[in-house]
Amino acid sequence: MAISAHRRGRRWRCVCRQLTATSPDSDQAGQSGRRPRSVFPPADRILSTVLTRQAVRYGDGTLLVFGETRWSYAETARIAAASAARLMRAGIRAGDRVALICSNRPEFLEVYLGCAWMGAVCVPINTALRGIQLSHILRNSAPKLLVAEAPFMPAVATLESDVAPPGVIWTIGEGGKPSSMPGPIAPLPPLGEGVSPAQVRPGDTVAILYTSGTTGPSKGVCCPQAQMFWWGVYSARALGIVEGDVLFTTLPLFHTNALNAFYQAHRSAGAARMFRRGRSSRCC
Repeated sequence: MAISAHRRGRRWRCVCRQLTATSPDSDQAGQSGRRPRSVFPPADRILSTVLTRQAVRYGDGTLLVFGETRWSYAETARIAAASAARLMRAGIRAGDRVALICSNRPEFLEVYLGCAWMGAVCVPINTALRGIQLSHILRNSAPKLLVAEAPFMPAVATLESDVAPPGVIWTIGEGGKPSSMPGPIAPLPPLGEGVSPAQVRPGDTVAILYTSGTTGPSKGVCCPQAQMFWWGVYSARALGIVEGDVLFTTLPLFHTNALNAFYQAHRSAGAARMFRRGRSSRCC
């Protein structure tokens, strides 16, 4: 069963108060000394609005680095819009779940940002999962689309007999289709023209992040847009991240820590973000 992050709301609010009490009044994120609540009022605490405003403010400044690939703030917003359009052409609508099995590479964030831009829900999955564990997550989240990096496609063939893969599967990179795999499988379509951001609300779920399942079946934590926004704000503040800092992570993007580093970067007003192409990991 997917559980809402709001169930931890009381604890989260206490943490936020503590961080606020021990932090300077300024945002410490390059926003001209203004607090995030004044820069982004409640209705604007969604990823598409933050990306759009940061793109206007920082334009060609580097936001993301994946090996030889670099995205500026402006380019990242355009990629999000184009990725959203690609999902919509495939029949994905607001509220639909999109499962994602992918290592740290640009396509991971293309899919994630596209979902956030148009209101779909991204379900990043641990790339090491197979059989029972992978079956549980797909059964529980019921994705309409699966995007999988080619080397991880054989894992889909290990699903339990009562779990059918989503009706549409896109693959990233080179690799063959497992002989036992039913249904249509196609390469990830190229990006085209973008679309305007959907009317997403701060309380709408942007991602379902599954726990490691150490003591039982993995639990899906439903993360609202605004939770991810504040997560980036307060963790960046606690770590003392300021404009121009470079954040480097080797953790897999399906993990909360690495994903939060992206939110820290784009909310930190100019901080470059570096990823390493990681291999499959059983990180918690």
